[in-house]
Amino acid sequence: MRRALEVGFVGFALTYMFFVDAYGTPSGANFWPNLAHWSMPQVLALGTALLFKSPIELLGGMALAYATFTAFAYVWSAFTLGWLGYLICVFGACTGVVIAAFRSLMRVEPRAGIAAIEGFCFVGSGIAINVLVLHLVL
Repeated sequence: MRRALEVGFVGFALTYMFFVDAYGTPSGANFWPNLAHWSMPQVLALGTALLFKSPIELLGGMALAYATFTAFAYVWSAFTLGWLGYLICVFGACTGVVIAAFRSLMRVEPRAGIAAIEGFCFVGSGIAINVLVLHLVL
């Protein structure tokens, strides 16, 4: 039962991430290429998490954080400096994923809730610091 809840949480988070991308992508002839461009940084961060063999719950927390940032990027594109700022923020997200993955790997008894919260918090913090640095530099 516990494993089903963990997989359900990750499924919900990835579905939320996909629907945020699909909602913000302009419709028309170039819908699928635009969707691929907006999903590329998220897939790169997910791949980084999978590279470190992180728990599945960490992927869910990371997906929720990145999808929430993507929703903010769609609403306030001037705040994230448009497409370039959104693309550059993948480095902050990947840094957060690496820190959360190392913390979860060092834990003797991994817990699902802690991994999901760490994934959300570290990825969100990495993205927020990256946006702050972009605004200070540019």
